[in-house]
Amino acid sequence: MSTTINTDYSADSCADSCADSCADQRLDRNPTENPTENPDKTIDKKPNEKLDEIAAPQELLKIGEVRSHSGCSIQTIRYYESLGLIQSTDRTTGGFRLFAPTTLDRLAFIKQAQALGMSLQDISELLSVYDSGHAPCSTVKCKLRDKLADVDQRILALERLRHELQSLLAVADDLERSPGNICPIVERANQFNQSAPVEP
Repeated sequence: MSTTINTDYSADSCADSCADSCADQRLDRNPTENPTENPDKTIDKKPNEKLDEIAAPQELLKIGEVRSHSGCSIQTIRYYESLGLIQSTDRTTGGFRLFAPTTLDRLAFIKQAQALGMSLQDISELLSVYDSGHAPCSTVKCKLRDKLADVDQRILALERLRHELQSLLAVADDLERSPGNICPIVERANQFNQSAPVEP
């Protein structure tokens, strides 16, 4: 009987020890454990949010590191920060700005949006939607449609200009011999283009 009681007590103690060693909010509860056998074991026992709190300060980037990784100049980074497109999350004891790694994602987004013809005002609106907790894709599609319409208008204007330049060059020699102050080709171009037929 005594042996059975001791065996049950030993099993309970073992279970308690295992539970303690796996508890999210405790470290090194087993005094016989050798920490050198698995140095990461005590860290694995921490909850995710605690790990994030520990790792976050190590992940923050100085402005020079943001410049190196993003390809943006320090002046540009500061300008974007002044516009609210990015934000520094902390400062070093020396007063240097510190940025979260997600700043690199925002800078890459800004660059790509600019390549699509969006203004910083457009981009600010998109990031505001994102920061409010919503994907800005619907807003992006609206802005892309507006940009496409603008591009179509510019293409029409360029096609008309191309036709005018071709027509002007066709009579440039004759215009060169006509009276003018500086260059009659330029001075009489508007008069010529108004009378020239425009191709459809």
